[in-house]
Amino acid sequence: MYLAELYELFLGGYIVLSFALAIFLLKKKRARIFACLLLLSAFFIAYSAYIEPYWIKVRIQPITLNKTKEPLRVVVVGDWHIRPGKGANFIKGEVQKIAGLKPDLIIMTGDFLFFDDFEKFAGDLRALTALPKIAPTITVLGNHDYGLGDPASGFDYTDSHREISKIFSDGGIKVLADSY
Repeated sequence: MYLAELYELFLGGYIVLSFALAIFLLKKKRARIFACLLLLSAFFIAYSAYIEPYWIKVRIQPITLNKTKEPLRVVVVGDWHIRPGKGANFIKGEVQKIAGLKPDLIIMTGDFLFFDDFEKFAGDLRALTALPKIAPTITVLGNHDYGLGDPASGFDYTDSHREISKIFSDGGIKVLADSY
C-alpha cells in the first residue's frame, strides 16, 4: 500500500472515529470538554486535509517596471502537492483558470508531489504540461520533489526530481536547476 493511501486511510479513520467518540462522550457530563476538544481536532484535520489544499487564492498584484512598455501578466503558482483526490482532474480545472487570466508568463515554485509515489502520480504531473500552451512556463522544484527525511528513521521521501524534470522538459516547461 502506498504512503498516500495510508495517509488518507488514517485521516478518514481519525475523523470518523473522533466524531463517533465525541458524540458518545457528549452524553456524559464529565467528558464534554474532552468531546469538544476531540471534535475541534477532527475539524482542524478535516479542514487542513480536505478543504485548504483545494482553496486556490488568486491575487492581482500590479507591479510597475520602468523597462516594459506594455503590462506584463505573470501567474505564479506553487505547492501543487499532488495526491489522491488532487490529481489530473484538479490540475486541469486550475489550468483552465490560469488560461482565463491570459498570462504572458507562468512560474511554478515546486512541491509538486505530496508523497513520494512518483510512479502513481506521474500521469497527474503530465497534466501540468498543458501550461506552456497558454504561456511560456518555467519552474523550480521543491523539497518534496528532491526527497527529504532520514532513511535511517524509516520516514523519508524518495528523490524524484530527475523524473519530474524530464516530464516537464519533455512537455515544454523550462526547469531551472543550478542555473541563474
